[in-house]
Amino acid sequence: MKQSVKLILLAVLFCAYCTQAQDEEAADPGSDEIFGNVTNPADNHRAGRMVKGSLASIAAYPYVVTVILTDSTGASSYSAGVIISSTRVLACASTFLYIPAGSKITVRAGSIYQTKEGTVFEIQSFVLHSQFGFSSSANDVAVITISGTFDGVPNVQPIAVATTPLDPSSPNLASCFLLGWGMTESSATSVNLKRADYKLITDAACASTYKNLVASTQCAQSVTGFGCSGDGGSPLVCDNRLYGTFIFDSCVLIDDQAVNKFTKLPAASIQSFLSAYLPVVSSPASQPRKNYVSCP
Repeated sequence: MKQSVKLILLAVLFCAYCTQAQDEEAADPGSDEIFGNVTNPADNHRAGRMVKGSLASIAAYPYVVTVILTDSTGASSYSAGVIISSTRVLACASTFLYIPAGSKITVRAGSIYQTKEGTVFEIQSFVLHSQFGFSSSANDVAVITISGTFDGVPNVQPIAVATTPLDPSSPNLASCFLLGWGMTESSATSVNLKRADYKLITDAACASTYKNLVASTQCAQSVTGFGCSGDGGSPLVCDNRLYGTFIFDSCVLIDDQAVNKFTKLPAASIQSFLSAYLPVVSSPASQPRKNYVSCP
């Protein structure tokens, strides 16, 4: 009995991070998707988008992908991920809390939709941070390795990961934004990728919303739009670098300046985990020494 209750709770928690495929057909016409070398009719099931965000173009943000979990019955759940190298995607560890037996994980890249277009990749493996803590949201990251490569695929490109923490109290505050497909203000569903603007805030300013913050989390306050259910794993980009990923806790749809929690990628525990998966940045080759001859 206790095991059954645990499984049910895990299933509910997983749904809080992933947007379930809907049964109704989308209003826009269907199109085809590329799956390896095979073209398949795309399914028109709809997924959510974030509250009060603005529409975003995949050409402008080619690093955003959808992580798709399909169970043995063919039902699919969706969450956001971020391309961090030619073969790897950063996702939230909480996405993988409950994976039914016989499930399949794929990644859709190069599309503003979660359910169609772009290119779908099989995966080789995924690895969760060994110190991930669900209750504290500590180290909520995982790395997916795809089969094949993202290189040369239209509207698909990695983003650099931030390695240096930003100071939220600085007068020169970083410009940040969130990209995702979470719940809308009307609790309806939508097909398009959306963007919401944020500003980082200090732990002290966040204390009234979140207690007992850990070193691997970062709070940010919405400026226009905000993330909600279905945005788990969505990228927070600050000064054109991947700074965090959205951690879904709860949201109030009428809250115009929502305070949300993110996994802080420059945190030491996160950087240590990611170091094995990020591209190696080579330092510029040392310049050959010049010999100078002085003339009499």
